Amino acid sequence: MKSTINKTIILVGPGTLPIPITGKNGWGGIENTLTHIVNEFDKRKQKYVLINDSQNYKTKVLEITKQEDCIVHVHFDDYAPLLYKEKNYKLIATSHSPFHPFLNLWKGGVERHFLTLFENVDGYFGQSNVSNFNAYLKNKNLQFGLCRCGIDENAFIQHRKNQGNKKCLMLGKIETRKNQAFIQQNFANDIEIDFVGEVVDSNFQKKDIGKTRYLGTWSRDEVCSKLTEYSSLLIFSEFEGDVGVVKEALASGCSIISSKPSSLNLDINLPFIQIYDNIIDKNDFIKQVTKMNEENEYYRPFICSYFKNKFDVSVTVDEYINCLNNLYA
Repeated sequence: MKSTINKTIILVGPGTLPIPITGKNGWGGIENTLTHIVNEFDKRKQKYVLINDSQNYKTKVLEITKQEDCIVHVHFDDYAPLLYKEKNYKLIATSHSPFHPFLNLWKGGVERHFLTLFENVDGYFGQSNVSNFNAYLKNKNLQFGLCRCGIDENAFIQHRKNQGNKKCLMLGKIETRKNQAFIQQNFANDIEIDFVGEVVDSNFQKKDIGKTRYLGTWSRDEVCSKLTEYSSLLIFSEFEGDVGVVKEALASGCSIISSKPSSLNLDINLPFIQIYDNIIDKNDFIKQVTKMNEENEYYRPFICSYFKNKFDVSVTVDEYINCLNNLYA
């Protein structure tokens, strides 16, 4: 039987994009994560309220909490201080910042950001144990749980193909820290790679070069239906949180080729997951990517099973609600 808690969970989103995401804006990590969570809540009849309003979130929270026993879970760090004032509820937070697993990057404004967050919540539900340990080092009085990124398998299973196209896909906003321009400049003549995402990095060329193509942006429906056409997802960010697109790729049967900072919560010793440190030997990288794409067809059933057992939203929400019950039931 799927876990529930006998309280209303108020989920507070940023309010900057709709939930669920509409149109061609297939990105929006927090919004996509919350979409999967509330859909899973509906399936298991968990009582909840979703507030996605950047102007009136505090007023709406107070209106609800005056009427019933609630846990307020904020998914946008900047809202924690106001929600913490004059409250009659337990307030927990999950940071979706790409900095949260990397304590060495907590300097200046980044460190102040997290210190402010941890001083203005009762509990911190990180996306990984690493995130929780970093928070513990800054505030040992917090209560801790997990709220990992989970994906609904049903959004992808109907589109799954038995084999991919032997190509890599880089999917997500194209920005400096994600290194799509570096990959394009260094491997365009050697590896078949398609790039999809809004371009905000001026060093990336919005055109087909060598064996690579730029395909523009995809809607959420296109992400669900087209990911499975590829043999691997390539993600080479300098720092990341619990990346939703990695779970979407696994749900679609893709192998994962990742930088170490993009690999949060992945099991790194599996044959369909390849993790790289910062230094890359170009020839070895080309050979390894080619091998991963060739072997993907064989590993697809194992990839989908791995996803279902570890990252399906039913699994991650069970984990999350069990943490809530342990602390607040």
